[in-house]
Amino acid sequence: MIHDAHGRPVTVEAPSPLLVPWVTALQDSQDSYELDSSRAGVDVRCVNTADLRGGRGRLKLFALEPTTAVAFFYKPSRLPQSTDRFAYGALVHRRMPPTVEEVRSGLEFLRRGLHPDARPQALRRAFSFDVPH
Repeated sequence: MIHDAHGRPVTVEAPSPLLVPWVTALQDSQDSYELDSSRAGVDVRCVNTADLRGGRGRLKLFALEPTTAVAFFYKPSRLPQSTDRFAYGALVHRRMPPTVEEVRSGLEFLRRGLHPDARPQALRRAFSFDVPH
């Protein structure tokens, strides 16, 4: 389920038709995802994470263009004034929505606090585009 910072359920619209499977999986999940509406795209963190260090891992869904959409995994800086992010990688969807396995493994990666053992197989660590804040 996706909720706001106050715990109220929210409905989120996918920023691209290619990202509908991601948003549907987040909304239908037994896990709880907190939406940060101040950030670009659909930006969530898993609240009931298996990460014992505080659940800083985030998933940002955004469209690059009509035929390309991205699921970007990152952790924000611990410094309040900083907009830096530590990138863990991205799943890039070109002309095709993600597979059920990509979404499942991506959400497990997020739930486990972006632990390397849970990294999705198709995760790309290098890409040639800017990620919106």
